Amino acid sequence: MRILQVKNKYYLGQNGFTLIELTVTIAIMALMLSLALANINGTELSRNNTIAQNVFVSDMHKIQTFSLNSADYTPGVTPASSWSVHINSSAPSSYDLQVTDNNLISNTKVYSTSALPDKITFGALQLITPTGACYYTSDLTVNFTVPYGRILMSYTATPCGGGILVSVIKEANDIVNISFPIGVVTINGIAGNINSSNNF
Repeated sequence: MRILQVKNKYYLGQNGFTLIELTVTIAIMALMLSLALANINGTELSRNNTIAQNVFVSDMHKIQTFSLNSADYTPGVTPASSWSVHINSSAPSSYDLQVTDNNLISNTKVYSTSALPDKITFGALQLITPTGACYYTSDLTVNFTVPYGRILMSYTATPCGGGILVSVIKEANDIVNISFPIGVVTINGIAGNINSSNNF
C-alpha cells in the first residue's frame, strides 16, 4: 500500500506543464500565427494585383472594341471620334474610360470610372517613342480612334534621364509600360497589342 501511494504521488507530480514548457509552446504558437498572417497578406496582395491587371486589360480591350465597332458617343445620336483610358498619378488607385465625339469642337466625357482593388495602385508610367526615347509621365491618355482602333498617346512627361517637361497630344507608335505592384501592362501602339505580365 505504501508503494502505491509513492507511485500516486509521483504520478500526480508530473500532471501539467512547467513554466518553461508553457512559455516555449506559446512562443511557437505566436511564430506560427505570424507566419500564417504574413502568408495571407501576401496572397491577398497577389490576388488583388492579378484582379487589377485583368480588369484593366479587359477594360482596354473593351474600349478598343468600341472604337473598332464605331460605337457612338451618345448611342444613336452623336458619333464618336475616339475611345480612351485616362490615368493620373494624383488618383493612382482609379482610372477613367472616356469617349470623345467627332464634332468640329470635340467634347470628351467620362464613360465610366474604375477603382483598383484594395492596396493596389498604379506605379510608374513609362513611354518609349519610335525613336527609342524614354519618358516618365504622371498623366496619360491612351486613345483608340474610330473606326480602325489606331492607338494614339497623349501625355505630359519628362525624359527618363531627366530634362525638360514635354507635352504630347495623340502621338502614334509609342509603347507604354504601366507598372502595378507586381508586374506590368504593356500597350504597344505599333502592333495594337495589350499584354499583361506578372513578376512573382
